[in-house]
Amino acid sequence: MTLPEHRALVLEQALRRGSSWPVVLSTTGGRYITKLRGAGQGTAALVSEWTVAGLADRIGLRVPRRALIRIDAGLERRDR
Repeated sequence: MTLPEHRALVLEQALRRGSSWPVVLSTTGGRYITKLRGAGQGTAALVSEWTVAGLADRIGLRVPRRALIRIDAGLERRDR
């Protein structure tokens, strides 16, 4: 399965919920709630979520749209 890849333009908001602290990003493909690989449980948890979402999608369950998001070091932040 090939997923779209987008570049983050602006970090709109850090949600600060749970241990993963997802962020809302404006990207070249629209707005996404994005979990970061260095947070909470790390990369293994993200791979697990990615896998489960893919399986759920294949059996016809509704899942949020998924994409790879590239985040540059100098990303503009509006959440301060």
